Amino acid sequence: MSNTLNGAGKSTFFEGTVDRVFFWISLFALGVLLFLTLWRQQQINTAQAEYELLQENHGVLLQEMRELQQENTRMRQRLQQLEERLTFRERRPLPPSPPKARRADVPVDSRTLFLKRSGK
Repeated sequence: MSNTLNGAGKSTFFEGTVDRVFFWISLFALGVLLFLTLWRQQQINTAQAEYELLQENHGVLLQEMRELQQENTRMRQRLQQLEERLTFRERRPLPPSPPKARRADVPVDSRTLFLKRSGK
């Protein structure tokens, strides 16, 4: 009998109303803690996934920005070359081009075309 609680041979735990109320409150609190833990873990997982997606998009955007900067540099160089050509031509105009030889508009009839093509 020395191994039993209160020396009576049976346990008195969960016998009283206070013990039952405490048990259900504890069980409810554990359930709430479990729910909050799972909910928070889900939030963390979602945030990690969004962060990884953000990192991927950031890398893509950085690459596009580098390409656009290179294109911008090429365009600025091309613009500078065109401006230099323009100022060069303004300072030194082109010589007048010779007049183009004009052909006399000869009326063409079927007889002259035949003779021309036949070699006569």
